Amino acid sequence: MIQLGPPVHLIVRNGESVFPPYDDVVLAAGDVLMVAGSRKALTETAARFPGLLSVPEVHDDDDEDQPNPRPPVSMVEQVLVEAMVPPTSRFTGFSVEQLGLNRYHNLVVLGLERRARMMRGPTAGLRLQAGDVLLLMGRDKDVETLRQDRDLVVISGSAGLLPRVHHAKTAGILFLAMLGLSATGVLPIAVSAIAVAVALVALGALTSRQAIGAIDAKVVLLVGNALALGEAMEATGAAGFLAKLLLSVMGDVGPWTAMVAFFGLVAAVTNVLSNNATAVLFTPIAIGLARQLGVEPHLFAIAVIIASNCSFATPIGYQTNLLVMGPGHYRFVDYVKAGLPLTLLLWAAFAIGAKVVWGL
Repeated sequence: MIQLGPPVHLIVRNGESVFPPYDDVVLAAGDVLMVAGSRKALTETAARFPGLLSVPEVHDDDDEDQPNPRPPVSMVEQVLVEAMVPPTSRFTGFSVEQLGLNRYHNLVVLGLERRARMMRGPTAGLRLQAGDVLLLMGRDKDVETLRQDRDLVVISGSAGLLPRVHHAKTAGILFLAMLGLSATGVLPIAVSAIAVAVALVALGALTSRQAIGAIDAKVVLLVGNALALGEAMEATGAAGFLAKLLLSVMGDVGPWTAMVAFFGLVAAVTNVLSNNATAVLFTPIAIGLARQLGVEPHLFAIAVIIASNCSFATPIGYQTNLLVMGPGHYRFVDYVKAGLPLTLLLWAAFAIGAKVVWGL
């Protein structure tokens, strides 16, 4: 008996149940396995044994009239998604088999969760109740079609692609090759990274859709805007003006004092603005300040990067802070109590590090 990962509770063969133990059982074509496991365990099983959890073929007279029959799900990109039965669903009281998800949506039901408990036994015969959550597998296109059905609510953010574990070694080798080429100076990091991405798509480890979806448009726009803002502030003299203004406020100080004070200013502002906006705003000023002091600009840029991420002292400093505020029943002052000491600690650590490492 092969080790699937999730435990096998029952095997149905030719309509008859085969009960454990299964140490000496040899699987045959057509066997139906009843397994119990988490979504993670089922995902790993589906990735290790492609086709094992595939949708059974449905033979219907109506399908013969279709000019373009649907391709088997095991041959195309698959996703796992969760769908809930709402209180107003007409499917309440229906069995899973009566839903016809295989026939009409080309989706297979892998499991059913009811009141945070996994339902055991043959899934096809289970009667649905309001609030039940179904774990479905199929093509992304079919999942999108299911979203239009008001009788099943696809849970937002629950869709996940099945990992292609048989390409793991290839991806690892290409990643190491990218690091080696960029570290030795054979190719720039940008060129080697793009070459590896193209190779992964060509070898089938990634689809073109996955590769395009991995590009974060927000990051691209942020970097582009930051570069444009920096050029604009440099060309207009705004960066130099603000740098001189800061130096005049701080008085006659050295590079280390100026950098530590600048770090504190950025760390304070990032708790009011977002860290991204703070980094975009202060990077040109940091470069102008470094030039005024005769210090390498990248040192002040590093200070901006670190300080703009010290957004611990307020719930509005970072989106995750705001996300956990409601569920955790936190108050504004709770962030100040926990985040302000942490910010001061990082400020002190940076001040010591700048003196020891950079010798300012």
